[in-house]
Amino acid sequence: MENNENNKVFTEKIIKTIEKYKDDTTSTIARIIGKHCNRESPNNVKKEEK
Repeated sequence: MENNENNKVFTEKIIKTIEKYKDDTTSTIARIIGKHCNRESPNNVKKEEK
């Protein structure tokens, strides 16, 4: 259940990012989404375990 909730929140962040930056270039949007992905990555050593 927790994983599904995390996926929903992450998906909402990505959708909001796309809507916010819709007038920017694809590479800009990809870079910003990449940052979101890095923050959520289980391999990110900076991410704290909750």
